[in-house]
Amino acid sequence: MARSKSPSTSFHPKPSDAEAAFLALQPEIEAVRTPQRAQIDVQLASAIAHSVVLRDQEPARSAMFERLAEVELYDAALPERVGRLALATWFARQRQLGLLALTSGASVPPDVLRDAQLQRGKMLKVLEHWFDDDAGIAAEVAVIREGAGYQDLANDLEALADVYQRPAVRQVIAEDRKHYDRNDVKSARTLARSIFQGLGLGRESEAQRWATLGLGAWTLLVQGYDEHRAAGMFLFRKLETVEETYPSLVAAARRSPSSRLASREGEGDVEAPGEGEEADDDVAADLPEAASA
Repeated sequence: MARSKSPSTSFHPKPSDAEAAFLALQPEIEAVRTPQRAQIDVQLASAIAHSVVLRDQEPARSAMFERLAEVELYDAALPERVGRLALATWFARQRQLGLLALTSGASVPPDVLRDAQLQRGKMLKVLEHWFDDDAGIAAEVAVIREGAGYQDLANDLEALADVYQRPAVRQVIAEDRKHYDRNDVKSARTLARSIFQGLGLGRESEAQRWATLGLGAWTLLVQGYDEHRAAGMFLFRKLETVEETYPSLVAAARRSPSSRLASREGEGDVEAPGEGEEADDDVAADLPEAASA
């Protein structure tokens, strides 16, 4: 078998096809209750996922997956499903971006931005001090530190509030009498809400609704893709560099700091809220204030 190329990042689906895929999956997308949080270029991730499953539907590669399906270790319908989810996720993000463009003239008061930046820095300092040896929280803090732009700032505050509210975290940081304040969570969410409102991204806005739908689509896409990826990495581990042919969507589509600054308002990102929280605005990073997806 010839070596397979890395997946393509070029993706120009027909709008009608993307919309049809979204509408077919919309009930399932709306049913998602615990979206995943990640700051990535969701449309790039959709392109990668679509490219991988399209390639794997070629006869020579598809036959390998069919062997796994025959012994009930793989769902043969998965490539087609992931392809539809990639289209649906791309469509939801595209619709959200179009609505966000209408709010580009909005502004956030300077004092809100100042207070928000101070609040973000304070909460990061507490978490870094108490959980520098916790790989999971350290990774979350690293993602938050990558944020740039008004919407990223608001999303960061929501993310920090989520972490602060975890019982295991709260029990530890409550001992920090110098930097911890029991009102930090409330202050962070209030400031995040003020930023979203200043950007014209209120709770009931269409941009918020599509951001929430995007988060649901992204969550389903990652679940389906990761299952297909695991099978592909196993099947082709001796034939190709599977880290390249089956890349992690989050790692491959995470935006560089420079690209974040260029887009400034987080256009192209995805961020999902924590369990039980309302959706943020980045599922791209542009979810306004928090609703269960």
